[in-house]
Amino acid sequence: FPVTILNGCWDTAYKKIEVLAHPVAKIQIATKDTQCYRGHKYVYKSTGSSAVTSSTISRYNWVFDYGVSPSTASPSVGLGKDSFGVTYSTSGSKQVRLTVKDTNGCWDTAFGKILINKHPMARITIKDSIQCLRGNLFTISASASTSVIGFSNYYWKYENNSSPSVATGISSNNVKYNTIGVKKIDLIVIDKVGCNDTVSKNLEVLDHPKSL
Repeated sequence: FPVTILNGCWDTAYKKIEVLAHPVAKIQIATKDTQCYRGHKYVYKSTGSSAVTSSTISRYNWVFDYGVSPSTASPSVGLGKDSFGVTYSTSGSKQVRLTVKDTNGCWDTAFGKILINKHPMARITIKDSIQCLRGNLFTISASASTSVIGFSNYYWKYENNSSPSVATGISSNNVKYNTIGVKKIDLIVIDKVGCNDTVSKNLEVLDHPKSL
């Protein structure tokens, strides 16, 4: 930048500046990014994050439920490049944020998304759940079960001495028992993304009176 004074003399000075490149933040989801709610756990890593030549990443800041207050994640935040096992208290779509800072003071941010699917609800309906032994025939259905995305299958299991002893489908319809007593029915429902729910219900088969 030249400087001129009143007597016409001048001088020039120069100084260099340097614009530094930013590091690169990357999120690796080491588990499946879509899971069912029960038993879910997400592992996040900073694998692939990098700093420019002559610099290293000095800080990793994680927010596991970004944009939500209060956070549904446990833990809600993290430090360091190591992986994390994170769980959530609600289902739905979640956003993860990673901010990295290098030894030059430059930083970068990356975002990732995961989805936690809600489980279906299994329900058993029994028409006339108490019957006498002779001629018993129980009509059993899963039609009261609910799912936000629909079902892919239904699995039924009955106690011994029943016909049938197992079944599939929304309705097992006619089930017959050849012994008396309280009988347990188990139903597993699976929705279209593989999430499941289980429910049990009892019915009773009564003995007949004895004539004298």
